[in-house]
Amino acid sequence: MTEAIVISELAVGLPIFTLCPLVAMHFGEASKTAGSPLGTLLQYFRSPIFIAVILGFAVARFHLPLESPFVVPILEAAKMIDGTLAALACLILGMQIKVESLKRLLPIVAISAVLQMGLQPLLAYWQAVAYHLSGLERQVLVLIAAMPSAVLGPVFAVRYKCDGELASTVTFMNILLAALGSPVVFWLLGR
Repeated sequence: MTEAIVISELAVGLPIFTLCPLVAMHFGEASKTAGSPLGTLLQYFRSPIFIAVILGFAVARFHLPLESPFVVPILEAAKMIDGTLAALACLILGMQIKVESLKRLLPIVAISAVLQMGLQPLLAYWQAVAYHLSGLERQVLVLIAAMPSAVLGPVFAVRYKCDGELASTVTFMNILLAALGSPVVFWLLGR
């Protein structure tokens, strides 16, 4: 179980909080104000997400006294915010879902599902075999790779004025498809 948590955080959590905002900034309306890739990168370095990631690494690296009377209230506030993050992300997802023409939506959902529940788990499986990982480690990698899109993607799309409605709808459709797709992929590749 510990391996699954470490793999999930490094392979999923860190890219979500580093790459997603950067891509959303570059392709969203913020790109018009930034003007260049360098401008987008500078804007990203000033974003609260980047600052939070750096502060998290600093706290972990320097082993700050977490029982200090100055640190405890900050950590308690962070835990409260963390407790609301999933609910808030789901609320934003639900508010942005828009059922559009299936003609436009179906190809995007199909491509996304094939990449998410087909190509990703297959690549994870091949890498696990190439690195001679144990059966349990291979199963963890395949299962994590077959999971649906993170709900934070649409949140970043809304925040940086990308197509939040499309991102939310595709994410929701992937969550629904994953109810059947993830067990099938795990059955095929997780053995």
